[in-house]
Amino acid sequence: MQSPDVSRRTQWTGFLAGALIALVAFTSGIAFNHRDLYQMLRMEGDGWGYYQYLPGLIGAHHWEHLPWAYILPNASGLDLFTSGVAILQLPWFLLGHALAWVTGSPLDGYSAPYAISILLGISVYTGMASSLLFHALRRRFTGPVSLAVPLLLFTGTNLYFYATRQPAMSHAYAYFLFAALHYLVVRNVERPAPWRTAGILVVCSLALLIRQLHAVVLLFPLLYLTGGLQGLKDRLRWSTQRRIVTLLGAGVAVLLWLPQLAYWHLITDRWFIFPYGYKGEHFEFLLHPHLADVLFGVINGWWVYTPMMVLVCGALVWMAVRRIDGGRLLLAMVVAVWYTYAAWWCWWLGGAFGHRGFVEYYALLSIPLAWGLQEVLTRYRRWRIPLALVLTLCMVANLRMTARYTWAWSEPGWTWAQLSAEWRALF
Repeated sequence: MQSPDVSRRTQWTGFLAGALIALVAFTSGIAFNHRDLYQMLRMEGDGWGYYQYLPGLIGAHHWEHLPWAYILPNASGLDLFTSGVAILQLPWFLLGHALAWVTGSPLDGYSAPYAISILLGISVYTGMASSLLFHALRRRFTGPVSLAVPLLLFTGTNLYFYATRQPAMSHAYAYFLFAALHYLVVRNVERPAPWRTAGILVVCSLALLIRQLHAVVLLFPLLYLTGGLQGLKDRLRWSTQRRIVTLLGAGVAVLLWLPQLAYWHLITDRWFIFPYGYKGEHFEFLLHPHLADVLFGVINGWWVYTPMMVLVCGALVWMAVRRIDGGRLLLAMVVAVWYTYAAWWCWWLGGAFGHRGFVEYYALLSIPLAWGLQEVLTRYRRWRIPLALVLTLCMVANLRMTARYTWAWSEPGWTWAQLSAEWRALF
């Protein structure tokens, strides 16, 4: 790793980059949603399932009868989605509640002030994620590369869609958490600190509370830049420095789960459940995982709708082959995520722009993206202009596709002919 650059100029660069992305995300979110501010938070789908815990705090819903829930035989409604997103939304929900009271808007959790506050919140989280990524990458890569990567991820991938058009979905929130994890791990490698170890525990707990499939990300703080068995032993020693601080972090990590466990017990009389199992939704690990469809399918294929990730995954494989630090770990994590989603009964994840299951992992895929850019800029200079043209095309296409998106794109009747017509219309 490079020696850390903690100059005031570097700090301001990261802050300004994050602030710019937050501003663009907020203005874009308002532009996309301004006609639907009174409906944005109650549109049927996953976003409502994540958010609806919060209106329950002010009595807009009863916990046993949340509006977007699966009805059990005992007539109670089970929210299939866990409360991690709601916890991150809580400060912004309270801001929206105050604004609704001041403006005389309905205090129901769904009126326009709540929607505007949630849009502001997701914009701030996205900007913070970008700043954290810059500072994490800056310790390994050059300044221009470290600055370019968060900008490319925001404008050139479906992260932009989930930070602006569907701000109640979980993915941009999880992207923020993964970026925070990336930063905390890199800084702890540089100089272990008990409060950062505690932060890692809290961030991992929240990530799991958003989606339990995020368990694969636990490998990152355990193994990233470890350098073998001895490195792993050193990594485990993080928890032995000022154990009281680590224990406090572990305590907070556990406390974050208590409301969710209490809710599950209220609805099902069980403390821990697999919510989707109540609907019969399942994995098919050994039958027919849709590995090719997840990448190349006309319905939400990851590389089809986010072609920049073809380059990033290529750089990741290149890193792994050349045994560059972190390459093999990240490749194993991406393969595990790919196979898991391919084995899910609804492998395309429905109602999405591209395969949304990978969005949060962009915070970790920033590493092969940065490494690939630096290789081209320093060792393969003849590829600089072609790469710049390809990346520019990816960004323009992504922004225009986001603006043109309709739900029909992720429905079973969507065809290659229809998608080709959309591509022709882009320019």
